[in-house]
Amino acid sequence: MKTVLVNKPIHPDALKRLSEEVEVLTPFEASEEKQIEILSWANGIFHCLGLDITAEIIDRCKTLEVTGCKGKAFIEFNSKLSFLDCLNDSGNDIS
Repeated sequence: MKTVLVNKPIHPDALKRLSEEVEVLTPFEASEEKQIEILSWANGIFHCLGLDITAEIIDRCKTLEVTGCKGKAFIEFNSKLSFLDCLNDSGNDIS
C-alpha cells in the first residue's frame, strides 16, 4: 500500500477518507528533521504549515509520487522537475 505523510492534524473526516486509499503516516509531534526522514521513503505528503518543502528535500525523496497542501488539490507529478516547475509556477520559493 502507498504511504502518505500528513505533517499536521487535519479534519478527522479528511484523514479517514485519505486512509481509505493509502497508509497515512501522522508524525504530528515529530521534529521537522524526523518528518523529512520519513518523507524520504514515503510515496506522498499532505503538508500544512510548519514544513518547508525545498528542492533539497525533494532530492532526498526517492519514492515521492504526489504532494498536496491543506486547502489545495493534490498535484500529481512524475518527476521532481515537474514538481519544482509547479512550485515555481505557483510563486513559492523553492531555493
